[in-house]
Amino acid sequence: MEYDLQSVVDESPIPSARAEMPNGEFFRQHLTIQLSHALRFRRQLAVLSIDLHNFTRLPDSLPREGLDTLLTISGRRLAAEIRDYDVGRVDGDRFLVLLSEIQDIHDVALIVERLVGALCIPIRLGAQELIPLPRVGIAVAPADGATADTLIRKAHAALNLAHDCRLGRYGFYTETMNERMLNRQVVERRLRHALANDAFEMVYQPKVALATGVTTGFEALIRWRDSELGKVSPATFVPLAEEMGLINDISRWVLKRVCAQSRDWQECGVPPLPISVNISGQDFLRSDFPDFITNVLLEHNISPQYLELEITEGVLIENLETARAMLEELRRVGVTIALDDFGTGYSSLAYLHRIPIDTVKIDRSFIENITSDWNSAAITSGVITLSHILNLNVVAEGVETEEQVELLKDQHCNEIQGGVYSMPLDAQSALRWLATERTNARR
Repeated sequence: MEYDLQSVVDESPIPSARAEMPNGEFFRQHLTIQLSHALRFRRQLAVLSIDLHNFTRLPDSLPREGLDTLLTISGRRLAAEIRDYDVGRVDGDRFLVLLSEIQDIHDVALIVERLVGALCIPIRLGAQELIPLPRVGIAVAPADGATADTLIRKAHAALNLAHDCRLGRYGFYTETMNERMLNRQVVERRLRHALANDAFEMVYQPKVALATGVTTGFEALIRWRDSELGKVSPATFVPLAEEMGLINDISRWVLKRVCAQSRDWQECGVPPLPISVNISGQDFLRSDFPDFITNVLLEHNISPQYLELEITEGVLIENLETARAMLEELRRVGVTIALDDFGTGYSSLAYLHRIPIDTVKIDRSFIENITSDWNSAAITSGVITLSHILNLNVVAEGVETEEQVELLKDQHCNEIQGGVYSMPLDAQSALRWLATERTNARR
């Protein structure tokens, strides 16, 4: 089933979602009454906080005035699955849902999965198709609280700590989340400080041609070592930066730093090599992104062919037509494009021929098992074969053993990166790596 927003708008005006369903205050009053009954008869109920986070990050090409209608459709979907007065809309793109008379905690998970399934149906906005990406935080009474305000607060807390934005992500509140919330606030404060004070670092992992063993380029990776927090994993601070609205600034800081580093290496006499940079979905879909890339290349006098932009499958599938148009623009700029982490999300080999990319990167989750798991080996082989038919370069990520190297050679993979050759290196170590390689080549 697919909702066509344009046809809905043309047929009749749609009242706002706020007019159609209870607001936060009405929902709180309704919850108070239901909670009183649940406590009296020793029953459980659950409060869900549902966030459709990508609705507030629509590409510039989509009409912003359509946001309220998109949320109206989502609210109707929720109300169609449960009683309409058990749904309230608060805080822009967030909904509250009441599940009363819960017999078992597992019932909550089943209902949540049903609601998520309803919300994930694509919505068409003109020529664009948007797939809602819901996340759900869950608080259960009486275990998590005995008042409406407490349950709502804890449901929001459960949602706010669900960093993973994959489809259908949900989580239950636990008391240990209080400590995690405090820790999160510290990380947020220090992350803003790091961006303001240029406190991130870049490391560079070599990519090596399997046929020759020669370094063909690097992947640039951001690192953060804070004076108070110590080493903070990108898996922690990158999703948090996305939620805080800092990811675009960080992404562009990385691009500038990488281009400056490429120029520094060339001035040291190193032949130019491509450096790949992971691009956030938010930055990639901004209309000014191609102009920014053009300007940063000109500023540092870098040829476009030596900058490769890595985007993930999820960014493509979530906004396929918009993403394809953006890739065409970037192609005209002259940079190369890699599809990162291929195989982990929506993986469809069929769409590879429809998008203008140069490289497919096979995710490490397949590579680590190719010598022991037939399915991983078969998938890897299939991706390599089809990519070559489409004249695409193939890079295997996370290669750690010589056995994996030999198998990838047999399958004619083009390039690899991983600990079997080198871990990520700081700028000086990368320069020494290249100098050593040139010295050995002359012998």
